[in-house]
Amino acid sequence: MILTEKNALPSIVPDYYKQRQIVLPALRESLTEDAVWRLIPFKWFEQWKSIAEKDENSQKCPPLDISILFEKNKLKENLKEEQDYTMVPENVYEKLNEWHGVSSNRNYENDRKVIKVGKFTVRLMVEVYKVKIQIILKFSGNDTCSESKGKKYTLKDFTRFQSKADMIRDILAMNNDLYPRQGQTRVWSRESQQEKWRHLNEESLSQSLYELGLHSNGHILCEFQNDDGSWPQDAEKVENKKSLASIVSSRGGKCGLVNLGNTCFMNSGIQCLAAVVPLANYFLGDVWKDEINTVNPLGTNGKLSTAFARLVKNMWGGAESSVAPSEVKRECGQINTQFSGYGQNDSQELMSTILDALHEDQNRVINKPYIEKAEANGRHDEEVAQESWENHTSRNASVIVDNFHGQFKSTVRCPKCGRVSVTFDPFCTLSVPLPEAATKFLPLVLVQADNISQPLRIQKAIKRKMTIADLISELDEFKTQKDSVWLTTEIYTKRFHKIYMDNELPNQISENDLIVMFELKPNHNPLAIYLEYEIKQKFESAKREQFAHPFMINVPCDENSKSSTLKKADVEAHIRKSMTGILNDGDEQFRMQQVNSYSGNHGVGIIKDETVLTIDEYRSKANLVYVSTVWKNGEVVNSPSPKDIETEDKANADKGIDINQCLNLFTIEEKLREGEEWYCPHCKEHQQAFKHMQIWKLPPVLILHLKRFHYNRIFRDKVCDMVHFPTRGLDMSPYLLGPGAGKARYNLLAVSNHMGRLGGGHYTANVLHTPTNNWLNFNDSFVSNATEDQSVSSSAYVLVYVRDTEDWFPHPVSTAMDTN
Repeated sequence: MILTEKNALPSIVPDYYKQRQIVLPALRESLTEDAVWRLIPFKWFEQWKSIAEKDENSQKCPPLDISILFEKNKLKENLKEEQDYTMVPENVYEKLNEWHGVSSNRNYENDRKVIKVGKFTVRLMVEVYKVKIQIILKFSGNDTCSESKGKKYTLKDFTRFQSKADMIRDILAMNNDLYPRQGQTRVWSRESQQEKWRHLNEESLSQSLYELGLHSNGHILCEFQNDDGSWPQDAEKVENKKSLASIVSSRGGKCGLVNLGNTCFMNSGIQCLAAVVPLANYFLGDVWKDEINTVNPLGTNGKLSTAFARLVKNMWGGAESSVAPSEVKRECGQINTQFSGYGQNDSQELMSTILDALHEDQNRVINKPYIEKAEANGRHDEEVAQESWENHTSRNASVIVDNFHGQFKSTVRCPKCGRVSVTFDPFCTLSVPLPEAATKFLPLVLVQADNISQPLRIQKAIKRKMTIADLISELDEFKTQKDSVWLTTEIYTKRFHKIYMDNELPNQISENDLIVMFELKPNHNPLAIYLEYEIKQKFESAKREQFAHPFMINVPCDENSKSSTLKKADVEAHIRKSMTGILNDGDEQFRMQQVNSYSGNHGVGIIKDETVLTIDEYRSKANLVYVSTVWKNGEVVNSPSPKDIETEDKANADKGIDINQCLNLFTIEEKLREGEEWYCPHCKEHQQAFKHMQIWKLPPVLILHLKRFHYNRIFRDKVCDMVHFPTRGLDMSPYLLGPGAGKARYNLLAVSNHMGRLGGGHYTANVLHTPTNNWLNFNDSFVSNATEDQSVSSSAYVLVYVRDTEDWFPHPVSTAMDTN
């Protein structure tokens, strides 16, 4: 029985089977506008699901404490969904809080409403954070209400937090009591100080903050007309027009892009696209204006084209060292809501989104004819391929098709009746898999027996099908005793969050997780130690708080036994001995009590002189014993700094994979997975058919996407292997079936790099500056010189190649770097 949040009356907690029956169906319900949802810690919810799914009623779920999400009673900034928190409906939260919550949960404003946002793509979303809006008033310094006579203009500002669904007109009306005077006004907006002001017309004033691209922060400028009829912003407007009129100069193409908040993926992708000279020239001239297709329902009515053209002119104008791609980001967010916020995304997906939308905006075909898809039906490949390409270009004709579109041959074979279907389809990106044996590198901290003061930090190669047992078997060189074993743990918020068993997969581990492995000596049992101190509170009993990472100590087994029995003095002696080297004062006093993994009271409780602590033989995380040591403050311990050790794994990492292995793997016949079945017209049912992809026609600009990210039900990971690819003379002829086979050689133009972990990390771009034939590295706003060799790295993710027959691409100084 526990105390509920609402009425503090005892409540009977149902078993986990009933909890699951109540919670899980409610989570599947669709969002409804104005409904209330609540936030709970992600890792707590994952642990509850794990216990509930196994019906482990003997295992106690840790308390639901949402304070970890808050700071000074406000939700912490920049928290990420499904990493820091999970959202649940209000009724689910009330039940979970009733069963497992702590009384302090009621102190936090944790309700979040469902709002309706979007214009082209309307969606419902839970508004976790409101938009911080700075409203700025601008009027003449000679105005009678001015507080600064003699100045040309006066600015007043105030800050408000508004919903993403609020319209600009309503926001201004709600705050008009703060205006210095009445009169004619014009309204402007921008997302950040790096962005230029955008004038909002009458239609825009009726748009929401979300539709205007103001998703977390923004500025609204309300200017008052001068007495002579002029406007304070006119001078800046003229400057903007001058900037847009800039032309390509010899200094162009070296402009960085401002990071608007986790938008490095976009900056990297845009730099790669802007380096393609035919595309840049198209938008630097006026042809694109004549070809805008305003009636294409698949386009953006020219909005993305206009934003992209403006950005390309700034990037190639030579006048700016960096510019903010705010307009392009805003339009991409309208096309696909995954780009509307400020979470990290995928540069390849962003590049594909931009190319697809630019194509639809600039499609020269106004009225698309209806055409049946061409199938072989026994005809020659050349005939079917030509018909398919003509069908494609009769509906699609643009600068994107001219430069980026190629053609696949797709062969599907039914495993039941043997029917074969051959079709030819256009493509814009060639996504190639990496070999199955590929690996990723995880940082591990190793704590050798009786030496917690000097942990070791290594980078270990993890193969995709490896288990924890496989990993442990490769760490023998770091053992201090022959028959010792490694205990693998994850530490989170200064507690042991997870103990990994031998059959688990390390692929589930993120590069951002703190994985610490403790050496367990033979004939010893592990004892988990927490380091805490007490914080006194006015109206509640003192609470304990962790001040350093926990650790494991080795406790010897009793004679002729696999268990360990300890008195208080024995426990204290083992702890003090283990902490030699990190304890500032060896005589510092502390008290001890047995706790659970979440530091809640457990077992014998406070360890007294007469207490006997029994540690059974360690078999799994279920019988691990935890002891909290409570000190007077957090300054009694010096946290050790791990010593970095170079391993052969890291030293040999550059051997890697050859790009030809990836291309060969792409062309191998594969069986379709469940959920991707093909409908066989002969069998009249869906079949897990065999599919064979081949390249029939290659474009002038070839985008090669290395599929480094893998997702399935078991694991999500990133393959960090080095993929070797040539910068000059990539020979695609072995993989080309159609016309032009034997002539398909490509040179590298740009690389989008991804460094770091899955779901985060950082993107940069290496780009060949074609006017000078020099390589540059673009790291958001920062641009630096690079070498051709530096473009080939284990971070390479998207490769942009140009056919060597293209006149605009600079010819190599020599052929020494050509690779067959």
